[in-house]
Formats: sequence, C-alpha cells, structure tokens
Amino acid sequence: MNKLDKLIKWQFESHINMTNEHALMEVSTYKNIPIRRETHTKYRNGNPGKSEVIYWTPENPKNYNTLEELLRYINMRGDRNECR
Repeated sequence: MNKLDKLIKWQFESHINMTNEHALMEVSTYKNIPIRRETHTKYRNGNPGKSEVIYWTPENPKNYNTLEELLRYINMRGDRNECR
C-alpha cells in the first residue's frame, strides 16, 4: 500500500472466500465518484501466496493497477466534463 492509498478512507464492503483465492473489496469516494479497491490473494495448500490489487469505479469498469492511475482517469474525465 502506498502513501496515496493511505489518504483514502477505505471501508470494507465484502469478502469472498473461494477454494484457491480470497477477494476483499473496499469502497470509498473521490470527487463524489465511488471507487473500489479489490485485493485478490491466491492460496496454495492453504497458505497465502501472491496478492494482486486492482482499482476501478462502477462508471468505468476498466481495471487500474494503481490508485494513482484511477484518480488520474477521474481527474481527466472531470476536466473534460467541466469544459462543456
């Protein structure tokens, strides 16, 4: 988790326990837009392994690898909407 992630007040939304993977979803808002952080952790023989974190927003279901990328998208989108 980077410094930017710590500035967002994430709230627990759900946890999914699958056979070989766990998924944790957390939600927040940025500029009144809902944003999501999903953490997927793979399990092998009951032991946690590699984790992957993705960020997205319901308005744009594209997955972003970092929170910074998602916020940049939201900021650019907002600038275009304000110019109309």
